[in-house]
Parts: sequence; C-alpha cells; structure tokens
Amino acid sequence: MARPAKFDEDQILDAALALFARGPVTASGVARELGAPSGSVYYRFASRAHLLAALWLREVQAFQDAFVAQLPPGDATVDVPQLAIWLVQWVRAHPVRARLLLLHRREDLIEGPFPTELSQRATALRDQLDAAMRDLAARWPGGPAEPSTVQFVLTGIPGAAVRPALVSGRPVPEGAEELVRRAVMGVLTLPAA
Repeated sequence: MARPAKFDEDQILDAALALFARGPVTASGVARELGAPSGSVYYRFASRAHLLAALWLREVQAFQDAFVAQLPPGDATVDVPQLAIWLVQWVRAHPVRARLLLLHRREDLIEGPFPTELSQRATALRDQLDAAMRDLAARWPGGPAEPSTVQFVLTGIPGAAVRPALVSGRPVPEGAEELVRRAVMGVLTLPAA
C-alpha cells in the first residue's frame, strides 16, 4: 500500500507562489520552502514548466471567479467604469498574483507542450471568460456591444494602467483608478461607428 502524500497540490502551489514573490521558482526551491524532498514536487509536477503552468491556472481561476462575482445578477446593466476600476483595485491588493498572471497566455497552455489536463483547464477558463464577456456585451449600457469592445474596455484599459508597475515590480500608481474611470467613460461616450 502506497503512503499517502504528505503535501497536496495546493500546498505545493502555495509554496511556489511564496517563492515567486521572492524570485525564481524551481522545484528544489519549492521543496525547500515546504521542508520536503524534491521528489514530493516531482511526484505531482513533471517539470518546472508544468508546476508554473498549474500555478498560473489556479491563480487565473481565482481571478476570474472574483471578476465574475462582481457582475450584477440577472439582466441588470453593468456599471462598466466600476468594473474596470475593480481590476485595478484587485491588482493593487494582489500584486504578486497579478505579476504571476503575466507569465502565460491561455493559448500557450491550450496549444503548448503541456499535459492534456492543463490544456483542458486552460480551455475551460477561456470558455468561462468568453461567456462572461458575451453576457456583459448583452447588458452593456446603451445597448448590446461587441465582445471585443467589452474586452478592450474591461481588460485593455485597466491592463494598460497596471502593466508597467507589474513589469517593473513597483506598486500601482496612485490615481490609476481615476485614470481608468476617465478612459472608460471616454470610450462609453464615443458615438457608435
């Protein structure tokens, strides 16, 4: 009878996230963080790339779940500026997790050389986000909008406000929320093409 695993996947991923906050992530570093042999990490993750992909997927899932929770129920119109500002506030509150999200694109995991289980999880996350964007597009202020417009306003604009800080490891600048609000309001008041 095999011994039960001493560390579960979330414990290993928590250790990897803690290590990521301080510098590079390696399987041996994660094992040291856990106080475990390297085999404990390699038992669950075949490689460093697999470990980082699993961590990325977990954090994307948590972010998307929090984002979807911000959406009003039913067919209520969405407060678009507030939703865009929420993204900036989330990044400000979770800078390490936000920086981690820059490591991959969903397509990398869907099409890349990763185990099928990771590709399937990445596909499910893409589908979840696409469904949320379609739902938002249907409830857009002033009538339905193109999903690409929704994605630009809710991820492109706030993303542009926070990305330089994330890349450089600096805090999100004060006033970023107001800049995002103004930019979003500018797009919302443009006449339809």
